[in-house]
Amino acid sequence: MRARLYRYERADVEKATLILEDTSPEFVNTIRRALYTLVPTLAIEDVIIYENDTPMYDEMLAHRLGLIPLKVEDIEQFDPPDLCECGGRGCERCQVRATLEVEGPGTVYAGDLEFDHPEVEPVFPDMPIVEMGEGQRLRLEAIAVLGFGYEHAKWKPVTAVGYKGMPEIVVDEEKLKEKGIDYECPQGILRIENGEVVEIDEERLPECRMYKEYEKATDGAVRLELRDDAFVFNVETDGSLPLKKTFELAFEALEHKVSSLKEALKEELEGEE
Repeated sequence: MRARLYRYERADVEKATLILEDTSPEFVNTIRRALYTLVPTLAIEDVIIYENDTPMYDEMLAHRLGLIPLKVEDIEQFDPPDLCECGGRGCERCQVRATLEVEGPGTVYAGDLEFDHPEVEPVFPDMPIVEMGEGQRLRLEAIAVLGFGYEHAKWKPVTAVGYKGMPEIVVDEEKLKEKGIDYECPQGILRIENGEVVEIDEERLPECRMYKEYEKATDGAVRLELRDDAFVFNVETDGSLPLKKTFELAFEALEHKVSSLKEALKEELEGEE
């Protein structure tokens, strides 16, 4: 398998397009699922509400707090509660606490949460939580723990992951010349003059969205087909983890699963001898 970076953008979150070659749809889908489900992140799991005069029900407020993406410099300093040495009772290795105490009027934002860990903070401090009126008060404590996307969507480090077969243009030169077709792709990837292809921007093929348009415009002389051994892989993070770290943790999780399966099969087969 070969991989190369096609496009990368970074603002509050990271977006990337990769070209994966010499692989299969099954393996690419395995990577996609691993990014969604096997990478640990921090998210608020428990909320203790002491005072809530806002228009929002306690349950809805807790749900909204849980969906706030949290970032930390080193995610590996934390353990999932069920694997922690404290047995999940709560310690600095498996819990991060946050407090919130505000009085209206005004809007409560994610940045108003005060965490007891210096490295933990909301990815989007300006994310609104609730609007408060005059004299209304909100006082609560929130507990963030490590979790995985297969448990709940709030622990997913990515917001969108998808892939498609790598596009390739197939040209019937005889038919194209016979019909004397003129055509220019709206994306600027393909240009045909007097029945001859004068330009194909191979570098921009991964972003091509024309598909059936080429076939219609050229009466079938030009087709866009998708390869089954090369793929355009798009991923966008929620900002809780760096993109590179997200991939590293996903691959480590896959490697661990394969190793565990290998050992289990080895023990079973040895027991049959």
